[in-house]
Amino acid sequence: MRPITIRSLAATASLLPVVCAIVGCGQGGRFVTTGVDSQGLLTPVGCVDIVTGNENGSADASDRHLLYLLILTPGLRELGSSSFSDYGKYVTTLKDQWDTEKGSFAVTLSWDRTRDVVTIGDREFDRSAGDVFVVAVDTNGAASGEQLPTLGAPSGASGLLHYIQKQLPNDKRISSIVLR
Repeated sequence: MRPITIRSLAATASLLPVVCAIVGCGQGGRFVTTGVDSQGLLTPVGCVDIVTGNENGSADASDRHLLYLLILTPGLRELGSSSFSDYGKYVTTLKDQWDTEKGSFAVTLSWDRTRDVVTIGDREFDRSAGDVFVVAVDTNGAASGEQLPTLGAPSGASGLLHYIQKQLPNDKRISSIVLR
């Protein structure tokens, strides 16, 4: 039997943040968030955010896509952008911000992983009724959301965009989207 040395303990301790990022140490609720894949749009200003994670306590802890977001801002020229995510104990919070010639536009969304409820602006949506959301930010910075049915098979940004375009075929805003 090999004795544990201080060097081994130090190496193990240095892996703890990595392990926690993968398995969601300290997260409660029905789901654990492990990451957000984000892709910007060329036109209009906005992004696609795909939240990954797994069901808390499930025997299958492999990551899957849990939440799909298409976020659109008013038709302005982007000067820069930033994003922030927080995987809190029970709530995952996402904030995307764009700097434009007319000022900054930001949207903050939250997903209560215990109640499985997504909050966009002042509206709440039951994620089990659909995991795809189209979020529009108006010129005053107010966010509104529309929920679409569950996507089904895992998809990246281009597959998500194709799915939304099929769901909303008459929406000119959606049909004009170009991914980066």
